[in-house]
Amino acid sequence: DVKVSALAADARPTTTTTLLLASLLAHPHPAVVAAAAGAVRQLLLLMPQTALYFLPLVLYCLQQSTRSSSSDASASTSTSMQEKGDWPASHAAGAQAVLLSLLPAMAADATNAPFALRALQPLLGPTAPPLIRCVGLRLMVDIWQGSGKGWARAEAALSAFLPPGAAHAAAPPLP
Repeated sequence: DVKVSALAADARPTTTTTLLLASLLAHPHPAVVAAAAGAVRQLLLLMPQTALYFLPLVLYCLQQSTRSSSSDASASTSTSMQEKGDWPASHAAGAQAVLLSLLPAMAADATNAPFALRALQPLLGPTAPPLIRCVGLRLMVDIWQGSGKGWARAEAALSAFLPPGAAHAAAPPLP
């Protein structure tokens, strides 16, 4: 039993597997990104230390998808989607959601938790729409539950949702 657990702790994906999954995460088609993210999530569950390979790429892809969606909104409407090579906004939003959902799995390794938590900070800002703030808060709590890190940030984000003066109010009675 000890030998098996030691072998599992030293297990690493092959370079080919890592490069293939990385290239699929950066693919322009959202369905490919979603499928690759599912494979990466399974790999992270099996080998949490592999998050170090994928976290910078996921953060980069999130940043690029945010930039491309904001530039798509400002682009002229005379250009068709086929000419631009872009996908509908709903598909891009789906790819962003899938990439965001990888952050809690990546934070399972203690060395990556601070970076995953930092990536969520823009979602929790006071200027973010309420729905986006809720998604960020849910992901932050998932990270805290999975890694045990980040409770102070999660508590501060929860407190930001309360109206002024409500932080000291008594909890409502249970039914």
